[in-house]
Amino acid sequence: MPPKRTSTSETPAITLAAIQQLINDGISSALKAQAASMASASNPNRNTGPTGTPVAKTGNYKEFVSCQPFYFNGTEGAVSLIRWFERTESVFSRSHCAEENKVTYATGTLTDDALSWWNSYAQPIGIDQANQITWTELKRLLTDKYCPRTEVKKMEDEFYNLVVKGNDLKTYIRRFQELAVLCPNMVPNAEKLMEVFINGLPRSIEGNVTASKPQTLEEAINIAQRLMDQIIKHDSVQEANDRKRKLEDKGNIINNNYQNNYNNNNRNNDHHQQQNKKQETFRTYTATNGYTGNRPLCERCTLHHIGPCTVKCRTCNKIGHLTKNCRNKRSTTRTNLQTVSVTCNACGKKGHYANQCSKANNRSTGKHT
Repeated sequence: MPPKRTSTSETPAITLAAIQQLINDGISSALKAQAASMASASNPNRNTGPTGTPVAKTGNYKEFVSCQPFYFNGTEGAVSLIRWFERTESVFSRSHCAEENKVTYATGTLTDDALSWWNSYAQPIGIDQANQITWTELKRLLTDKYCPRTEVKKMEDEFYNLVVKGNDLKTYIRRFQELAVLCPNMVPNAEKLMEVFINGLPRSIEGNVTASKPQTLEEAINIAQRLMDQIIKHDSVQEANDRKRKLEDKGNIINNNYQNNYNNNNRNNDHHQQQNKKQETFRTYTATNGYTGNRPLCERCTLHHIGPCTVKCRTCNKIGHLTKNCRNKRSTTRTNLQTVSVTCNACGKKGHYANQCSKANNRSTGKHT
């Protein structure tokens, strides 16, 4: 057997600094593997633009990615940029991202055209220098790039003229927040922002929100939502009462129509009965008097003729009855008979009473007749 080789060198001792370096190298390798996985073909959100200088992810980047941030490609317009702003800020809050890491993490979610734009911005000044800008400055740069001034002007006009339509407070709040995020320079401070929000509320709740003196925009939104819920509930109750009242009114109308129809039917029946009675009378009269013509019998003059009655009484000169049927004639006859039968006790003549006698009155006054 060949002789065993023996080493005369001593095993170097591992220091704490070497251990820390190994740990750092392991973390760096893990982050690179994560970045490579995101750039793989199976990842729908991979960066397809120029990669440029790789950005070293440090701190809690893994937790940031686990919160599923929104990836912005720069080709979907202002609405997509708004969603990216809102989702990224939400992820910052949930992952407790440090202020100095926000730009580094946020730019890691840029893809396609947006990533190309970021690389073109970062390469001249260096990636480290580019990552040192603030989150607010990054938002301004993206807004200037993907929201032209003409579009910003339109959104500013919409922002200051935005009002609640009907009772749809949710749509108003959502659009107000979108415009506020997209155009952060429209209002100078949070107090002015809250004032613009309150001015867009319906008059029914605007005064109450102002009187509540909210300190933040979120507090003003909560107050407005609570008041709007009360109004919607009241309107629902009022609508139910109105519907019930309409049904009751409809029922009353139906009852009234039924009663009117009933009364009309009774009147029609009475009219038909009267017509039948007249026809029966006419048939009886025809059978009794032997009239065989086709002219109707007049109830006033009891003659047969067509049209208005033209028969004139010779006694009272009124139209509608014969002289023999005149009531004035009978009354005159009765009065004349009564007058002839009266005898005056003073003078013995007929035709007047003693208190109407002229001779008796003259004797009492001393006059001669």
